[in-house]
Amino acid sequence: MSLQSSLFTGVSGLQANGIRLNVIGNNIANVNTVGFKVGRANFNEFLVQTIAEARRPLEGANGGINPLAFGLGVGVSSIDNIFTQGTLEATGVTTDLALQGEGFFVLRDGQRRLYTRAGAFQFDGSGNLVQSKTGYVVQGRIANTAGVIPSGAPIEDIVVPIGLTTPAKFTTRVEFKDNLDADSGVLSNVLTSGVPFTIRATGQPATGVTDINDLAQTITPLDEGDRIKIAGTNPDGTIVSAVFRYGTGTELLPDGTTVARDGTTLAALVNVINNAFSGATASIDPNGNIVLTDESAGASQTSISLAFEEDASPASVLGN
Repeated sequence: MSLQSSLFTGVSGLQANGIRLNVIGNNIANVNTVGFKVGRANFNEFLVQTIAEARRPLEGANGGINPLAFGLGVGVSSIDNIFTQGTLEATGVTTDLALQGEGFFVLRDGQRRLYTRAGAFQFDGSGNLVQSKTGYVVQGRIANTAGVIPSGAPIEDIVVPIGLTTPAKFTTRVEFKDNLDADSGVLSNVLTSGVPFTIRATGQPATGVTDINDLAQTITPLDEGDRIKIAGTNPDGTIVSAVFRYGTGTELLPDGTTVARDGTTLAALVNVINNAFSGATASIDPNGNIVLTDESAGASQTSISLAFEEDASPASVLGN
């Protein structure tokens, strides 16, 4: 009996550690498997066999003794999957997805719903987003045309029809970036538009006499009374806010007053910019850039942006 127990105890250890090695090997084999969750083998001790009971101390006689017992080996209590989030990495495939935090992707296999953390997806010939290996269709709650997912929206297949196009969206903001010209020999700060303005018909750089509607960057022609909001900061950090009114003649404001429109050319726009800024001068360089130059050297907070006001015509656009 004792020899048999000894052999069983040793074999149980070999078997348990063999299972643990299998789990480790499976983890290593799946090191590049998308969405794989590492496994962990947990051990537990088998029940101890007692061959002699414990004895309590007897008054005036011998003291107590511990029981005689030995273990019967070890077993595998469970193999657990560790569901903590792994490292996110870029794959270069736009349809590859990953979950940050908890949760699962929902897949449809016929009438069944399945769940996975693996996000290697692609579009099939019908525009369904599917799992690459199985073809299971990816499901989710579909947003409306405003990009909002309605409360209580059902879970359904994610489908993007082949050849689907979205309407072009007009530019609503022009941004500039700092560009200190090392060859100018001038120590003052220079703010230059990121992309030169060009004439649509010829592709040549725009000049002061170029009508804003003739610019290649004007996606949809401006109408009389359309407004461009000029915002930014002066070199000393004070706020700049002004409005350029496109067109000629005068305009009746809601309060009953009349104002003159500012013109239609790029020079007219630059003139309004000049009047709005203090300590900086706007101009048009030979390449068609609008350049904003500080009048003095040193630290500067000069910035500028051009955007259409909310009540301007939504069809009018100036983009760069």
